[in-house]
Amino acid sequence: MLYGLRESPRGPQEWVYRGLVDHGVALSAALTERIRRLTDYMEDISRGDADDRLATVEMANKALRAWADLWKASGFTVPVPDAAPADDGHLVFAWKRDEHYFEMEVFPDGACELFYDNRATGELWSAEYRVGETPPSEALSKLGLFS
Repeated sequence: MLYGLRESPRGPQEWVYRGLVDHGVALSAALTERIRRLTDYMEDISRGDADDRLATVEMANKALRAWADLWKASGFTVPVPDAAPADDGHLVFAWKRDEHYFEMEVFPDGACELFYDNRATGELWSAEYRVGETPPSEALSKLGLFS
């Protein structure tokens, strides 16, 4: 079961939606659909036998929590990311817009590596973060470029 399923039989989307309502955030139909697609994807890649799945349920939970931490800290302005499993069992979230690229790698132990690249100027930035901690303010500033 993914993050929040224990709290709601309707799945991780319900956890995200409930958190938004609690914070007075209005959900557009497009945002609702994007959240649904992300949480469905995370659930899909963590299903099946250990040999068949692309991520463990625990890893999917940590990744969703990491994204939710960033999203909440940004005042719910950071867009829903693209997601992909990595070869060694961790998950990667990515945001792309024009010359801007931001990536968050989430590892099984809850450690995260944050990376930003401005392809036009060559500016690079990176930092570490742990799921459940306050995200670095510079990360939120960089992610503001995608809002």
